[in-house]
Amino acid sequence: MTVDMAQVRRYLTTRAAEQRAVPRRGRRNKFGARKVTIDGHTFASTAEGKRYEYLREMQQRGEIRCLRLQPRYLLQPAYVDSRGRQVRRIEYVADFEYIECATGRTVIEDVKGVETQVFLLKKKLFERVFPTLQIKVVKLRRHNTWD
Repeated sequence: MTVDMAQVRRYLTTRAAEQRAVPRRGRRNKFGARKVTIDGHTFASTAEGKRYEYLREMQQRGEIRCLRLQPRYLLQPAYVDSRGRQVRRIEYVADFEYIECATGRTVIEDVKGVETQVFLLKKKLFERVFPTLQIKVVKLRRHNTWD
């Protein structure tokens, strides 16, 4: 797998623009997601909150263990470019990480309604940096079922 440097530049430019933009008070999420707090944890969407409740139940039944929320993975460390400018590190923050008890496999999960270009690029970088791990994308469907 190759990483296209043009994609990386577009991502970094988009990321810088996103960080400069200051959200207005009371403004809704671009994709209509609403924040929800469960057990003292704030989730970016109701779907993510429902997935947390589902995984918590799985952990109580002994199907999974070591459930972590918002685990961070370093995709590229910060560095100084040839012009002497500091370039920030690139991180991927998953929604959940857990270990399946039956297989012992580590699962990285991300709850998505929409897979953005930034997510797809970070997913590619993640798979390159961590070849033994895979991101499982889950979506909430009708009647609270998961894809």
